[in-house]
Amino acid sequence: MRGPDLSGPALPGPIHGNGHVRGLRERRHRQRRRLQKKGTPAARRVLRRLSGREHRMMTDINHQISKHVVREAERTGRGIALEDLRGIRGRQGLTGSSGAPCTAGPSPS
Repeated sequence: MRGPDLSGPALPGPIHGNGHVRGLRERRHRQRRRLQKKGTPAARRVLRRLSGREHRMMTDINHQISKHVVREAERTGRGIALEDLRGIRGRQGLTGSSGAPCTAGPSPS
């Protein structure tokens, strides 16, 4: 999963890299996989404790990014344009003649 790239006309530079977030998510994934494989009562307790941690972390990071965008807009006197993205997944078309969906990664060339 890629983090937001917020550089460009909206902001004078990128906010933060997402390397630390990616590392944390990969580490949590390995931990969950190991605990699920173990299957002991203690492992299930730990899994229950970890259950909402990643969601809370991502919610907090998104909130920090939003605050940064608003703060920069206020500081520079710029507006923030918002789009209605409801139903965006249903509107995705196909790319080129390959018939691959738009969500597919880069094609091997």
